[in-house]
Amino acid sequence: MKELSIIVPCYNEEKRVRAFARDLIKHLKSDWEIIFVDDGSIDKTYDVIRDSTGKKRNVRIIKHRRNHGKGTAVKTGVLKSTSEYVVFMDADGSTPAKEINKMVGELREYDVVLGSRVMPDSDIKTPQPFYRTLFSRLFNFYVNALFRLGVSDTLCGFKGFSRKSAEQIFRRIRTSGWIFDIEMLAHAKKMGFPIKQIGIEWSHKSGSKLSVFRSVPKMFVNVLKLYIVMRNQDKYKDVKNI
Repeated sequence: MKELSIIVPCYNEEKRVRAFARDLIKHLKSDWEIIFVDDGSIDKTYDVIRDSTGKKRNVRIIKHRRNHGKGTAVKTGVLKSTSEYVVFMDADGSTPAKEINKMVGELREYDVVLGSRVMPDSDIKTPQPFYRTLFSRLFNFYVNALFRLGVSDTLCGFKGFSRKSAEQIFRRIRTSGWIFDIEMLAHAKKMGFPIKQIGIEWSHKSGSKLSVFRSVPKMFVNVLKLYIVMRNQDKYKDVKNI
């Protein structure tokens, strides 16, 4: 069994994924693997990843025929992996590959490890615009008020799992969009997995698919819907529509 699988969900990332793919390759160890999941991109994302990673045996590219959403892309990669630990990272390179070593060190002690941009030891090289930071703080407060997660940065795109927690959590994931992080953390808490938060190096990258002004109202409504249906197991089958 390999030590680590790194899952990178991608959707129309031809302009940003090349540099990050090369950064990952530089840090790739012989007992690690990288799984890129192209979630139905309509640009040249697949070709850019293939050209950037060459023919390395421990790099895989999975391509969805159509776009399903980040949650589904991450779930696909996690359930296709077989390593002792699983980490997923955003394709824009906002978290550099060198942070993976810190993550793996913590995964030897904890089943779930969450990167955080607001821990005291976080190193923010390029801050987000003020309005995005404000949204992130408000959204995090709202989520914790509902789910009592005790997590400082629920939307950070750098999270890690032991094999056991990955299998049990991701087989239960039913949401496909941006709030899959919330469902995932709710399952982790409910199942009693020890959770560790770590400060990380992070830089804001332009070109995010998440439009704050367009998506904020919908995200707040969907989080409330998720909370309601997760409390009612008879309705939980409908959560896939969120």
